[in-house]
Amino acid sequence: MDDRSPVSLSVEDLHKVLRVLKATSGHLHSRELYQSIVDAIPRELGSFHIVNLALVFPGTARLVTVAVSGDDAQRIAEAYGGLVTQPIDKGIMGWVVTNGRSYYAPDAAGDPLYYSGYNLSPRKGSELALPVKVDGEVVAVLNLESRMEDAFSPPMIGMLEVVADHIGEGIQNALLHEQALADAERLRGAFERLRVTEAAFAAVLSAVARTAWIVDAKGRIEARIEADGGRVAFHAASTDTLQEELSEASRAAWEAALARVARGEAVEAEVSGRDGARPAGRIRLYLVAGAPGDGRRVLVLA
Repeated sequence: MDDRSPVSLSVEDLHKVLRVLKATSGHLHSRELYQSIVDAIPRELGSFHIVNLALVFPGTARLVTVAVSGDDAQRIAEAYGGLVTQPIDKGIMGWVVTNGRSYYAPDAAGDPLYYSGYNLSPRKGSELALPVKVDGEVVAVLNLESRMEDAFSPPMIGMLEVVADHIGEGIQNALLHEQALADAERLRGAFERLRVTEAAFAAVLSAVARTAWIVDAKGRIEARIEADGGRVAFHAASTDTLQEELSEASRAAWEAALARVARGEAVEAEVSGRDGARPAGRIRLYLVAGAPGDGRRVLVLA
């Protein structure tokens, strides 16, 4: 258990740490970052039997190993396809998640917390697990194992704790970058669907009418729509109600048609526009939203 006092690191030790952090910086894709972490640590700090990084997935209450290196890396990849999970409350790594502190087991197989997520028999050796935090919350565990008992000296543990303290920000940045890419892709997909829908609506509108209005249950205009060259143009209303755009002689017919369409009927009416403006001639009214009261919306084609 990590109840030790902080260890002063030598200049050489700090240079080793900096080489690890440099090797793991600049990765904006999470998979590349995860693997660079577990590859750089044994390369710069010493040989370990296993180095693995496991992310915390609170929704599933499990730790998921996302990268592994060391002597058993190939064996684990072949046996598990590179994806190993364990309950979040099991073993040394689970203790680290729960307590937010490092845990060192000089004799891992004899440690009461020992648990192998790889379903391997207990091995002689030592294990060190370190929390990786973002804003004080444990988001991952960096776990290292050696075949030698008590293989992790205080300076080695100190170097690894510095590494663990600094990689959390890189993991967060990589995840945020990928989330931004995913959001951008969803927006592109939505825009493409909207563009196709707009073109289809424009084609239909051009085939059946030159102009359309959307009005509420009282005839108040919410939008005037015109199809133009495969695109749909929305215009602000020039008057408050469509009735105001009709001639005096047509207003009674309009009000009767609006009352009928509110009952769910498809209605046609003959109207003339005020001062010769549209709508003029035969118009068609369709109920497009059947919410009660003022929630109704009517599509008017002319």
